Amino acid sequence: MMRFKAESAAKLKKLLKQEVKFWEQLRGLTMVQAELLENDDIEALEASIDKRQSFIDQINGLHQESNVLMQSYLSFSDTKDGTIAEIDSLRAKIKEAVSACADRNEKNLVAAKLSKEGYVEKADELGQKRKTLGAYAGELTNNSELFDKKM
Repeated sequence: MMRFKAESAAKLKKLLKQEVKFWEQLRGLTMVQAELLENDDIEALEASIDKRQSFIDQINGLHQESNVLMQSYLSFSDTKDGTIAEIDSLRAKIKEAVSACADRNEKNLVAAKLSKEGYVEKADELGQKRKTLGAYAGELTNNSELFDKKM
């Protein structure tokens, strides 16, 4: 079996470290989004969603690049210099971060859905109040007999 080239191993480790970094940032942002949902800060949540998409795009780019190297690594993984352990450790960190993000994101989606339902209920309630006030105001405008005609 052939050895995984040192320069390929170095590049793969660099890509995986960058991916770990972005996943950790994404995990932190996911926690912030939970707080924003809890505090009903929709504007800040919207900005964080854009930032989240940026992290996801960067992760996807890194993943595509590292995937090619990973296939070579898996085929020629007989290196003896600790590279295998380091790469496996980085992959484990990525899996942990992915799992944590997915778990928190599921909870955030439930909270967002509940928040949306609350806004829909409030909008319906405001619509009903507006109709009631409109009907009441319409009835009063035609009652000119309530005013003294001597003025």
